[in-house]
Order: sequence, then structure tokens, then C-alpha cells
Amino acid sequence: MTIVVAYKAWKAVAVIADCRVSYESPYEEVDDCLQKLYQIHDRLVMGFAGPLQGAYEVMRLVRENTRNYPRHPTAHNLQLDVERWVRYKYRGLNADERQNLGFLIATIEPRREKRSIWYRNGKEVPKPGWFPRVPEWKTIALRPSEKKPGELIKEESGFIKTIGIAGEDRQVVEQVVQKLYGFAFKQPELQMQAVMGTLKYELMRRRVRAVGGLFQCALLSERGIQWLGYACGDVTLKLVQGRFVQHNMVTGETLPLMAIWEWAELRPLPGSLGAFEDPTLRKAAENSDIKKVELEDSAG
Repeated sequence: MTIVVAYKAWKAVAVIADCRVSYESPYEEVDDCLQKLYQIHDRLVMGFAGPLQGAYEVMRLVRENTRNYPRHPTAHNLQLDVERWVRYKYRGLNADERQNLGFLIATIEPRREKRSIWYRNGKEVPKPGWFPRVPEWKTIALRPSEKKPGELIKEESGFIKTIGIAGEDRQVVEQVVQKLYGFAFKQPELQMQAVMGTLKYELMRRRVRAVGGLFQCALLSERGIQWLGYACGDVTLKLVQGRFVQHNMVTGETLPLMAIWEWAELRPLPGSLGAFEDPTLRKAAENSDIKKVELEDSAG
């Protein structure tokens, strides 16, 4: 299970994904080592959730086709072509490779402003001078169709899109993002630190073991695509020479994230790198449960 979330505000789109891989074994092994967000071009970010073998096949095709992209690489062209490649490869996957496999695509055209229509007294008027410049952006989610196996349903409307996690856990994640995103509108790095830290805490508190580790975050704005560093207690995730690296400042351990094509080449699969979590945050989550039990006992 995975979480990939895209949230659109006035001037930016934030795309967040965890980096955990969970394995079906008696020991419930997990590795916090996989990169699930990818910058396909300077105008497009793509994320996936679901079976890794199926995700690998799709991402490999997208990667190969964008290396020698023949068309003018506008955000619109890229989005249409990436979606077409994803659908084509998805149809050819085995049923187990495409089960619950979904994709999220976010695009930004920094130099083009989003068209806004303003009305006054029922008549169209020019955009007010106080309204900020909003770049043209778009997010779409591609989810498996229950009625047509091998087909993907496109979701375009709405400010928030989530793939991977489902049910009540998904509702909690979306509530966290909607509540915190925008509290520091002029400081996106600060607001995303708050969002990702709270997400990690809530998932730990709810014991959602299959989703975890630190979170990648891409911010799409008028400056293009910006990857944000993330610190949570004693653990950090940052870009080092173009590669995401997790670092535990207490133990000195480092754990680079693997791209999906690197993961696919590993035989046998790891399953032993371990969970790269912040023990301080884990303790805080456990303490919150202890206090909750104490309050319920005292009320009873």
C-alpha cells in the first residue's frame, strides 16, 4: 500500500508520496527505500501506487519515450502523451500486476497564466489587479476500472487527489492536507514540513504499517518544479547530487532511495533494509495512545 497525494492551491500544486515497500511475509517486512515520485520533464511529475512489477513496466515505457520526445514539450502535450503511454502499457499487464495499480500526473506551465473569467453585474470584466498571477497547472489521477479490466478511469476535477491508501485512512490523510496546506501561504517549504510531519505522525498513530518512511514532496509553481527537503525529528530526506537520501542524524546511517528500475533489477528482492523511521516520533505516537487509554479509563 502507498500514499500519493496532489493538492492544488491558488499558486502551486504540492505532490507528496511515501517511500515504503511492504512485503508479503510472516514477518511483515518493510523497506523505506523506494522513490515513487518522478520528474518526467521540467513540466511534469508522475507518481504511482500499487504492484511494483506493474508500476515498473509502465514507468520504464514512460522513461524510454521521454528520452527522445519528438513533440514540443508543453505541459499539455506531455500530459496527453504520458497518459496515452500509461494506458497502452497498463492494458498489456497481467491481472495481478495491474490490481489496484494507479497513477497520478501533475503538470505546470510556468510561463503561461491560468485563464480566469471574472464577472461584474453579469458582464465579463478583466482580471482585478490585486489577484495574483496563477500559472497554468493540472492534476489527473488514473485509477483501475472495476467494470472494465485493463482500463483506467481518469479523475480531473477537485482540489485534492489521492491514490493508494483507501477507506478511513485516506479520509484522515486528505483532512490533514486540506487543514494544513495554505496556513503559511507565502512559505511553501514551511507549510509542507507541517503537512508531511503531521501525516507521518497520524499514520504511525493509526498503525498503518504499509505506508511510512519519510515523504517525497514536489512543489509545482511559477518557478517550475521544486523538490523540497524534509526533516522530521532526527531523520532527514534531501537531494544529494540529484538523488534522494535519507539520513539519521543520531546513528549516522544513510539510505538512498531506489528508483523503480533499480528496484526491479535486484534479485533477490531486499526485504531486509529495514524501516528508516524516527524513533522520537514513534514514541510520541505510542504515548498519545497511552494517554487516550488513560482518559477513557478515567471517564469510565
